[in-house]
Amino acid sequence: MIEPILPYLLKASGILLLFFLAYNLFLSRETFYHYNRHFLLTGILAAFLLPLFPIPKYIEVVPVSGSMGMEITSLSDNTAALAPTLTLDSLIIIIYLAGVLYCLGMLGIQLASLYRIYKIGNKAREGDLTYIQLED
Repeated sequence: MIEPILPYLLKASGILLLFFLAYNLFLSRETFYHYNRHFLLTGILAAFLLPLFPIPKYIEVVPVSGSMGMEITSLSDNTAALAPTLTLDSLIIIIYLAGVLYCLGMLGIQLASLYRIYKIGNKAREGDLTYIQLED
């Protein structure tokens, strides 16, 4: 079940990287913030949807004529139950999930800090806005 996730994440990350590079090269200095926002939102949407569409691979198979004359023997007599090993795919997924958990933890700490500042700080309402005076 985890194996299909890795190619999806790699494709989505590649698409996000392409949109990020295009944004930095062409749009970062522009003042059309409305269009920049639409470009970035389109990039996020494309990163979610485009990896779902398969890219067909066409491989030409050349038939081999003649016989090789080889015998295939069974090795099932000497095989034992193999313990699950740590593959490269599972290692990459573990590292990715560790990064996600770290970032979520940092986000939680920052949100808790903001909430504490909101609760403790001196508040002043002005219309729909609430200003919080911070101590230096």
